[in-house]
Amino acid sequence: MLLRKGKDNKIMNIKRKFYTILYYSIARHFPYQPLPGYKFGNAFRSFCCKRIFKKCGKNVTIKSKAYFGDGINIEIDDYSQLGINCKVDNDLIMGKYVLMGPDVVIFSTSHEYKDINIPMMNQGGKERKKVIVGDDVWIGTRVIILPGVKIGNHVIIGAGSIVTHDIPDYSVAVGSPARVVRDRRK
Repeated sequence: MLLRKGKDNKIMNIKRKFYTILYYSIARHFPYQPLPGYKFGNAFRSFCCKRIFKKCGKNVTIKSKAYFGDGINIEIDDYSQLGINCKVDNDLIMGKYVLMGPDVVIFSTSHEYKDINIPMMNQGGKERKKVIVGDDVWIGTRVIILPGVKIGNHVIIGAGSIVTHDIPDYSVAVGSPARVVRDRRK
């Protein structure tokens, strides 16, 4: 039984690599809305990502030129999307009904820099920290989200914001660094 499980994992890894290559070489470049063929492009990208991501819910939209590394630790729930030309590190959990504008960047790690006697590029990376995005969230164009941030449910992150810390439920957050400017319930 153990031998069979190891063989199954190896086959799954080969399939995941195949669909990752297919995504980056072909699917990533198909057109986006409103260009002709965008529906096929969305469907084909989602088809690939269902075989790449740890979890990919129903009616997930992966828009043109989205980059997500090898995608092995990405979980996206139903009706959510990765925006046009987004760049997502490999450690992301995204809830349901998440809208993402173009050019969003989500980091889950950064460079170490503690030792001033060693160039930063030679100090390696910091520990990976998963980014969690709740349900019903709108992430505006060119937002940057830093490692370990948790964005609550029903949140709006304004375009161009840099999210450096957790954002509570029902918040509207804007700026650099992003700060809560209002509660959506009021």
